[in-house]
Amino acid sequence: MRKYFNKILQLLLFTGLGLGIMFWVFNKQQEKYKLQCALEGIVAQDCDLAAKIWKDFSSVNPWIIALVILLYMISNISRSIRWGQLIETLGHQPKFLNVLGTVMLGYFANLGFPRSGEFIKAGALSKYENIGLEKTMGTVVTDRLIDLLCLIGVVALAFLLEYKTVQHWVSAHFYLPKANSLFSSSFFVTIVFFAFSATFLGLWFVKKNRNHPLLTKAIQVIRGFTLGLTSVKRVKKPFWFFFHSINIWVMYFGMTYLCFFAFEPTAHLSMRAALMIFVFGSLGVVFPSPGGMGTFHYLATTALEIYGIESSEAFSMSNILYFSLQVFGNILFGLLAILMLAILNKKTKLL
Repeated sequence: MRKYFNKILQLLLFTGLGLGIMFWVFNKQQEKYKLQCALEGIVAQDCDLAAKIWKDFSSVNPWIIALVILLYMISNISRSIRWGQLIETLGHQPKFLNVLGTVMLGYFANLGFPRSGEFIKAGALSKYENIGLEKTMGTVVTDRLIDLLCLIGVVALAFLLEYKTVQHWVSAHFYLPKANSLFSSSFFVTIVFFAFSATFLGLWFVKKNRNHPLLTKAIQVIRGFTLGLTSVKRVKKPFWFFFHSINIWVMYFGMTYLCFFAFEPTAHLSMRAALMIFVFGSLGVVFPSPGGMGTFHYLATTALEIYGIESSEAFSMSNILYFSLQVFGNILFGLLAILMLAILNKKTKLL
């Protein structure tokens, strides 16, 4: 009972955090929208941001949104194939539909508990395919590390191409402190000292208790985890592994760029602008709120404003992007994944 209570409490905490950020962003945009209405001579009672967002949603081209969701599923297929390649290095041949289903299940779980999807998909695939959890978890970490490298590459490319645009906007809106202020502080020295101390004490403890049963079990788990973590070195088809790694992020970028054409105020934006907005939105999703709720809206709206999109239109676009993929796409395909996994694995119980 206590376990379920804790889960409910965590769900309420993270959902509340996401809704709180969303509420703050909405109020900020409402204030800007009222100023815009005042400049355009629109009376206050006709200046309702929620009504405008609803109107903007109704003007969206549904066929383009359908194509965006298609690209989303192509990216998930590539992600599933790539993850399957990592698992194959452990001596297992997982069913593709099980891999795809657990990937979608993970995204679905993230809407309730941020970052929980990685554990849930690893645990589900471990049960369905009879693979050690520490091994599947190791491949998940490897998968995410590769994504992190790709994200760093995309961020670097975006700022390389649009450095002047972003620099001009940042210098006009923010005060930037000196770069060496952090490293000259005693705080940085303290962090380094505690890191070295913790490492030394950890090694001393392991040496003194190397034959303890719990430590032996922990070492076995770590070895299995490490095996999964280093699985990328043993991939049988490195070209296809590289191809799917790139394709995932090409599809992500394509979703953002294609979505612009579904909404008239953003239809004129360039591919460079799409790349920067995609980067800002991706950084928003990284934040631990349900599916990036609120943080995605704030950063995507900010990026759109950099390229001259009026704040209320930018906020509408961020909602179109968010609800098309993070909500509609993940909920629809997450529910379908639960049904598919239940049919494919009738004899396997997750709990």
